[in-house]
Amino acid sequence: MMKNEQVYEMWYEFLKRTDPNDWSVAVKRDFMGVMEQDFEEWFFDAYFKIFSPAALGVAPVRQYSDPGDIRFNSKTDMIIVVDLSRPKDRLMKSIDFLLDLKQPLRKLGRAKFHQLPAKYMFAKRPDIEALKIVLDVHDAKRDHPDWTLWEVGSYLQKLHPILLKQKLNKTDTVAVRTAKQKVLTATFGRYLARAEKIKAGVVKGVFPAA
Repeated sequence: MMKNEQVYEMWYEFLKRTDPNDWSVAVKRDFMGVMEQDFEEWFFDAYFKIFSPAALGVAPVRQYSDPGDIRFNSKTDMIIVVDLSRPKDRLMKSIDFLLDLKQPLRKLGRAKFHQLPAKYMFAKRPDIEALKIVLDVHDAKRDHPDWTLWEVGSYLQKLHPILLKQKLNKTDTVAVRTAKQKVLTATFGRYLARAEKIKAGVVKGVFPAA
């Protein structure tokens, strides 16, 4: 699975853990397949309907047969004429050269989060690894409601490399063990609250909730 698909899988997984009766009218209309299909089957159909710019009639590359139909934004668009009789590799090199001239050089560091317009867009930059942890915390507490939060945390440490210094050991003194349990309780309590916040947003078509 492509990494960008994993982001949409997180959207799918969090929505799947909610009650459809809580879904907004729009989410019921656009996401109902979540409850009936596995992710791959659902995503293949859903992407072009609700996540792709094509759903809004907008795409990063657009083809026009009549020049009079061209919709052009002088700030973000560039019009080029492609001679289709030329070899594809030469065309691509020429297009790359034009893009290098027109697009500014990227600054070092984390790239700015950018999304193409779509019917449903991410509320903020999704952190896949963090979302996976939040989801696993939610599922652990759901499947083991009798577990304390520090027990949930101790279990999650087996699935993810998190809070390694707070890992419980048989050699811990009572004081050290108690201190670690307090950290795990506080941390995984926040993860659990985050899961509920995400669920509250996703039923309204907002993901991940801020």
